[in-house]
Amino acid sequence: APTFDITVATFNICNTKCGSGKFAWAKRAPAVVRNIVSSGADVIAVQEADKGSGAWLIEQLSERGYEWAEPDTSTCDMGCVPDSHVFYKRATMQMAGFKIPNTPVPDKCKPFVDDSNPE
Repeated sequence: APTFDITVATFNICNTKCGSGKFAWAKRAPAVVRNIVSSGADVIAVQEADKGSGAWLIEQLSERGYEWAEPDTSTCDMGCVPDSHVFYKRATMQMAGFKIPNTPVPDKCKPFVDDSNPE
């Protein structure tokens, strides 16, 4: 049976509201993309990408050979995690023909998640 080596990297980018001054998102953003792309990973997972940084990353990584594995949010209700994204390298991977479900936050973790402002 054939075997495949797949590299995976995960990045917590610290959303756009968590830094200021030299740590402001506008100053961190180019380095975030450089680090992600330079990892060369086939699969990239990103956490804490709020609405603005998430959309920007989708665009930036698409231009650099990565595809966003868009989650199926059709059944998503309170507790889904909108700030986590998965990307895959188009040159080495392809989607299997189905959407990835957006996994709800387990009940025991909901006290730590602020769903009132998903941006």
